[in-house]
Amino acid sequence: MSAFSGKDGTVLIGSGAVNEVTKFTIEDKCTVGKWGSNLSAGHKKALAGVIEKTGTVECMVPDSGANAMAAGDEVTLTLKPDGSATQSGLAVIEAVSMEVDVSEGGPTTASFTWHANGAWS
Repeated sequence: MSAFSGKDGTVLIGSGAVNEVTKFTIEDKCTVGKWGSNLSAGHKKALAGVIEKTGTVECMVPDSGANAMAAGDEVTLTLKPDGSATQSGLAVIEAVSMEVDVSEGGPTTASFTWHANGAWS
């Protein structure tokens, strides 16, 4: 299987596109219970628990300076890593940050972290 470029990746909140996305991450992880017992021959055993999906989005702040969301908001988030394959579901925004480069005058950027609220499709 060949790799694909993320150059066509997009992020939507509701039905609106997030302004000029530069990077995003998606992490699926599972809580793993571990234990040793008289039957484990000196080795740990493991059991998969609940699954969690989290991630980040980095983007440019629009001319209006308005953020599309605030910490604590619940939104419908759609992530398209290659412009067509889609992961989507409810997400809670954990934190929103903005970086303003006064010294160099670079573009104002924003980022937010999110956590899935339930299963995604």
